Amino acid sequence: MRDRILEVIQTKTADEWMAIFHENGNVAAEPYLTPAEAMDHPDLVDNGMIVEFDDPVVGRVRAIGPVSVLTNTPAVVTRPAPTIGQHTDEVLAEAARSAPTRTAPAAEGATPSGYPLAGVTILEFATVIAAPLGTSMLADLGARVIRVEPVDGDPFRHLYGHGYMTVKTTAGKESIYVDMKRPEARDIVQRLLRSADVLVHNYRPGVPERLGIGYEQLAADHPGLVWVSVLGYGPHGPSAHRPATHPCAGAAMGGAGFQAGSALTRTCSTLEEVREASRQIMKANEANPDPNTSAIVASSALLALLARSRDPQHRGQAVYVDMMTANAHANIDAFLSYDGMAARPVMDDALLGLGACDRLYRCSEGWVALTVTTDAEWERLCAVAARFDLLADDRFTGAAGRQQHDRDLAGVLEALFATRTAVEWEAVLAGSGVACVQADECTPGEFEARSEHLRQNGFVPVVQHARFGEMRRWGPIVQVNGGRDSYGPGVLGGADTDSLLAEIGYTPAEIATLRSTRAVSSEDTAPYSG
Repeated sequence: MRDRILEVIQTKTADEWMAIFHENGNVAAEPYLTPAEAMDHPDLVDNGMIVEFDDPVVGRVRAIGPVSVLTNTPAVVTRPAPTIGQHTDEVLAEAARSAPTRTAPAAEGATPSGYPLAGVTILEFATVIAAPLGTSMLADLGARVIRVEPVDGDPFRHLYGHGYMTVKTTAGKESIYVDMKRPEARDIVQRLLRSADVLVHNYRPGVPERLGIGYEQLAADHPGLVWVSVLGYGPHGPSAHRPATHPCAGAAMGGAGFQAGSALTRTCSTLEEVREASRQIMKANEANPDPNTSAIVASSALLALLARSRDPQHRGQAVYVDMMTANAHANIDAFLSYDGMAARPVMDDALLGLGACDRLYRCSEGWVALTVTTDAEWERLCAVAARFDLLADDRFTGAAGRQQHDRDLAGVLEALFATRTAVEWEAVLAGSGVACVQADECTPGEFEARSEHLRQNGFVPVVQHARFGEMRRWGPIVQVNGGRDSYGPGVLGGADTDSLLAEIGYTPAEIATLRSTRAVSSEDTAPYSG
């Protein structure tokens, strides 16, 4: 099947296929672009996410704009980046005029400092990764997050065995299964909304309105509600109605192309060569566009809550987050243009790195990842390796010289690193202040399971999961005042259906009726025995 798809795709140009996909409206697809090309993406342009301003150093600049759209308190780019030290005097003068402030000690019984969002309730109508992972970040900060899932659960629960991937995206939450298409659902949702501060969804335009949770439908009765829409493309533009998955954002915003190297431009004369290029390209288009978006979801909800706290009328607002803008920011180093701007470095043909001083090297045993960014680091590398002849080599004097003679330097370093094991190189170089680590010691999962560094920093807290038992989960993205003593595990689908219904006023008999008609449900809670 895959070979057949590869053959058929070659019968038309990318532009021809995209025209067909746009007309269909239900195909998640995007061409592979560079960030420079992506700045003309019609959905970014039509959603107002590309801004222009004059910079005193480089002139007219075109760049990606705000991370999201807050409809009542929109961000506005009013000035260029400051020059180094431009505001030193005025900042120091302001500090001298301001009286120092001290945080009062917490009163007995006050909310623990690691829970800055205690008292905030979030209703989540979202599936898979981007939006749910964002609200998990907020749950780790103390928010109460209630997942309102379809009556058969978030489809992500069924993509992998026993729903283990949702351990991340449901962490610290409660879950209720509701059939949103049934009339009973409206009453359930309205009751849940009475105590909600934030509503997060990832429905395509028009769907929230059909389900009765559109912003305009809710704002009159819930004026303080922060309503966050997480879309693939934003509410305006030619793709607003289309679905998007993480490979779409990875391709369209330049992140995947940056990692794919020559695989995108390679001439393929056989199906086998096409298959290999396709494999490399998809490997480069890994999952980070989803968590990139998750960070923007969490940040945007916090910005809107902050705006509400400063508003005398305590008003909420509609907030729009889209995967394209979020992933443009993930490529922020290249998502701007001005006359004379240096080109973004490109991956070498072997996908080892961006240059001799920033790449992988094979050692006598294992591989290391090396990054040398300053002359001081270069000098320490040469000293540790006892290669003082390289310091005297005019070709490698200064960053410009090393870049100009990159191929020669790569050959020298390949021979050098082949003289010791990866473990030995990491020990001597990292210990001397040169960024060099073994790159193939273990898989990410193995690293997270056994790294003492991660444990001591609270990056992998132990939790008790209802299905998987005691396990380590990913830690909080942000810790406030030392973080929390404990963090919540992932939640089984609908685990809190009955308790939530009781909390909002349903009687046991009414709950039984809702279950018998499958207006609500929950998944099997049997523990994992694999």
